[in-house]
Amino acid sequence: MAVTKDKPAPYAPTKAIMEVISRARNSSLPKQLTSDVLARIGVTDSLVPRTLQSLQILDLIHKDGTHTETLDLIRSAPEAEYQQRLEDWLKSAYADVFLYVDPSEEDDVKVRDQFRHYKPHG
Repeated sequence: MAVTKDKPAPYAPTKAIMEVISRARNSSLPKQLTSDVLARIGVTDSLVPRTLQSLQILDLIHKDGTHTETLDLIRSAPEAEYQQRLEDWLKSAYADVFLYVDPSEEDDVKVRDQFRHYKPHG
């Protein structure tokens, strides 16, 4: 599922999302993510709802909390392919942004401006 300006954007800290990915890669993450699971891996109580919502928006978990194929592909990537899988996932999730800006060639301001269309702003 791609993030679009017509729907709520992910609003969880990058650290929380990457912690889920890291734990999935290290096989220490249950197949179904719940509020309790996120709290037990260190996501603060106030961020748990936003993190669950963001994981769904970013196509990492289904509504029932089970892993999507996207998360499974990132989880199972050999180390040599891991960075490319992350890049592919981000380009898919933020396809709308990548239509207008190339972060490898544009300055931070132009990249940041592309995210101003999302709600919440960020």
